[in-house]
Amino acid sequence: MRTLGLVCGGALAGALSTAVVAALLADAPPSPPRPAAASEPGGEGTAIAGPQPGSTGFAVRFERLEQRLEELTGVIEGLRAELGARREAVGPPRGIDAESLAAALTDVERDRWGTMSLAELQREADRLQKKAGDLAAARRVLEFALERPLAPGDRAALQARLGSIARRAGDGRTAEIALSRAIDVLGTTNDDGAWAAYELALTRSEGGDHAAALALGRRFADQPNVSEWIRRHGRWVVATELDALGDRARARSEYEAILAACADDRKYDWLVTDVQQRLASLR
Repeated sequence: MRTLGLVCGGALAGALSTAVVAALLADAPPSPPRPAAASEPGGEGTAIAGPQPGSTGFAVRFERLEQRLEELTGVIEGLRAELGARREAVGPPRGIDAESLAAALTDVERDRWGTMSLAELQREADRLQKKAGDLAAARRVLEFALERPLAPGDRAALQARLGSIARRAGDGRTAEIALSRAIDVLGTTNDDGAWAAYELALTRSEGGDHAAALALGRRFADQPNVSEWIRRHGRWVVATELDALGDRARARSEYEAILAACADDRKYDWLVTDVQQRLASLR
């Protein structure tokens, strides 16, 4: 009976999840354009979004659907958490080892993702990493999406997201591979490719390769077709890597240029604070 209860509980949570998502999405408007994932160093993730649908009615309806989905997803996650707590308290059911149980739960998870479009999978990964703080689950969603036949640009965008999440989770090897593949397709003269280069620069810096990180920062810091937001991050990479390499004079010059450009713009508050602290350490 204990075995049956646990397995049925997991199946019930998964079935409820699938039914809820299918019911909501059946009546949902078309998905908005894909946002490009981004994350600031030392801070929370920042999404660089494409243009949104212009209709006010569309936006209101879409927001309402998203709110409903978030509420119901919270209920489902609560059920799963309760099931997990019970399973932890009693241990794996007799006749079912922990590995088999984990595999069964993964199958339920993948069945739910199988009902989602590519854009919905991307939003699910964003929700998991930003709201739930579950980098491992977000990574599983993206790896599932990458199993599909995809256009090169879509695959590269997913690789960039996967690389960013892997870096934040401390998996530098996966981040290096995924982000390099993304840049090979996207280049560094557009926002998606430049942000992948930024994430790869952080990955290499964190791995101690400051010269490679500096070279990447210089590739996109002055690109005219890249947004100001990303170019400012590129200048920050250049400055911090010069600092790490011991070129204090040029690092100071870069820091001062960043302050002059960003000091009066509130959206760069974290950048200004970081640069001020670094400049103080140079004096």
